[in-house]
Amino acid sequence: SPVTIGSSVNPWIGNITLNDLTFTGANQASVTVYTTTGNITLNNVAVNNQANGKNTALLGSTSGNIAVSNGTYDGNNSNSAGFSATTTSGSITISDTSFTENKKPTPASTFDGATLSAPVVTLTNVTATSNDGNGIKINNADVVTLNNVLANSNGTDITPLGAANNTGSGVFFNGNAGSSLFINGGGFNSNQKYGVEVGNPANT
Repeated sequence: SPVTIGSSVNPWIGNITLNDLTFTGANQASVTVYTTTGNITLNNVAVNNQANGKNTALLGSTSGNIAVSNGTYDGNNSNSAGFSATTTSGSITISDTSFTENKKPTPASTFDGATLSAPVVTLTNVTATSNDGNGIKINNADVVTLNNVLANSNGTDITPLGAANNTGSGVFFNGNAGSSLFINGGGFNSNQKYGVEVGNPANT
């Protein structure tokens, strides 16, 4: 059964920690958490075969930090919208976690492996492979650090590899003006569009 804590109109107030959970074949988002000032922590959470076009996890905090470790978020080539995490003024830190095979069944649009939005995003030993759209999409960030991130074979558009308007980069970074992206090791190979795509020309 999926876990839902709070909602966008009635969020939880305080911290949330989820440990050692496995979800298989859920028809709604496997993990949904909305909180205001609290932090969200997921450790050793595995989501397999997510269905019905829903997120493997949907995390939202107004000002807290989001931390994810030792996780698996696998659409298993089914109709899965991937992982989503947003914090307005906190940070997102993800380590030792994979986002794999999150796909949309029709070619009209795509699903990303993970969509992250925060001022500061740090990924360490994260893998994103065989997702329909981008492996990892990062929005609204000022500083992003990728430590040993592997983002390979993302993007399943039917048009040729690298064609104009294709989606499916290993990492797509669309930060705020003046933002910075640091890459320390890793690999970004055989993606539909680019290994690493910087969407905002004001980035450095």
